[in-house]
Amino acid sequence: MSGSFRRSGNVSSIGERIGARIRDLRLQQAKPATQASFARSAGISVSYLSLIERGRRVPPMHTLCAIARTLEVPVAVLVSGVDPIDNQIAEGEDIRRVSDFIRRRHLGAHDVERLLRVARLMFDPGN
Repeated sequence: MSGSFRRSGNVSSIGERIGARIRDLRLQQAKPATQASFARSAGISVSYLSLIERGRRVPPMHTLCAIARTLEVPVAVLVSGVDPIDNQIAEGEDIRRVSDFIRRRHLGAHDVERLLRVARLMFDPGN
């Protein structure tokens, strides 16, 4: 992979998101691993893990598999939602599901407003 391709906008953005996800998952473990111990368990160097976590390198599939195995998560967890298009599709799917819920239950404007009030209380209690 050439240096210019690796740093192109979309690849760089995807690499940053994958790296951030790996770092977050590594640090969210019951006993968070240091980069050194995690890299050793995944069979990669500490410097390479650091580059991945900072989004400077997008690891190949075999490395993603080793990282996922070390984190005890499916590879999909590392790469899902890292592409802005994936996020737009997921958001569209969520909106469709809420819309279907409202339609199936024949909720009127008053019911939808009540549903939104409950959602605000659950997810935005300070406002």
